[in-house]
Amino acid sequence: MTSHPIRVEFAGATLLGVLDGGVAWVAMKPVVEGMGLAWQRQYQKLLDDEVLSQVVTEKVMTSHGADGKAYRVNMLCLPEEYLQGWLFTVNPRKVKPEIKDAVIRYKRECYAALHRAFTKGVSDRVVAIDSKRALGKVVADILNDVLIESGKEPKRHHFMNEHRLCNMALNGQFAGIDESTLSEADLWKLAEIRRRDAVLIAKGLTYQERKAGLIEFARGLSQKSLPKAA
Repeated sequence: MTSHPIRVEFAGATLLGVLDGGVAWVAMKPVVEGMGLAWQRQYQKLLDDEVLSQVVTEKVMTSHGADGKAYRVNMLCLPEEYLQGWLFTVNPRKVKPEIKDAVIRYKRECYAALHRAFTKGVSDRVVAIDSKRALGKVVADILNDVLIESGKEPKRHHFMNEHRLCNMALNGQFAGIDESTLSEADLWKLAEIRRRDAVLIAKGLTYQERKAGLIEFARGLSQKSLPKAA
């Protein structure tokens, strides 16, 4: 089953997760550090807890470094439904005075707000990814038929170049894209760019004509509202 990354902006921190096997896994280190707590202490508490130690595991996450680049890293994660269980173990009376308010805020808001943020983020992002992939297949199917009708044998590079053309319209780079590094908005933009590309191919436009048309179309997307998950 395909895993889907989750990024949630919450209380000034970027929280990371992944939907894997129908379970939303929460990377614990960003949560712990977002509260101002020491990671090593909380890491040991997770391993010592009789319940949480049975469900905590490592998952591969996409994290952005200080250089702005995306990196794949292993992070200790809890299933989202167990996050509250860990929060119960954090006593605001035993933390440093300067972070007490942050800890209380997380404990108060995390029970409901963070749950909604993760579950909404999962559904919206999954729909955006699925739409992007589905429209990529539409582009490939139409391109395949057009190539055959024109007497050409479809080759792998035809489809790779077409997807890269769409990527270039999105970010200016004629190259592949790791979808885990894209925001939800960019996933929707790429889906719409692929939809437009399918129309241009069906109209019989040349590669260069499609290139110009897609770049212009992508610029216009910033002025329009993008689809939203129901």
